[in-house]
Amino acid sequence: MLRRSILAAMLIIVLSAPAAAYGQVINASGAGGAPVSVGTLSAVAIMAGDPRRISWAIFSESSDLRCMVGGADNSAPAIEPSASLGFIIKAGQYMAESGRSLSMPAQARLDCIALTGTTNVDTWEEK
Repeated sequence: MLRRSILAAMLIIVLSAPAAAYGQVINASGAGGAPVSVGTLSAVAIMAGDPRRISWAIFSESSDLRCMVGGADNSAPAIEPSASLGFIIKAGQYMAESGRSLSMPAQARLDCIALTGTTNVDTWEEK
């Protein structure tokens, strides 16, 4: 009887646990799934920090970007990117968290600023 009660309690706990939404997410920070608009005046968080994120890729449609890495807890970068500070992501090229000489935690926040004019930045994340 005790064994059945324990099994029943375990089943209730498992079935009542909230389901986690995992999978691929496109433009999570954009309004309604649209690309994030990044200008030249101030940095924009194009990806929030997320400890569930496994990997990501970004694509700037028309302007080079300068970016800095924040925390997985969504804390802002210690130094805000500017026209002269931050690593460059070239327009028209995909960049992933571990590609093209960039290596950073997949969970980190990413803030960017455009260098030559406002651009749309597309993001892909796997959670």
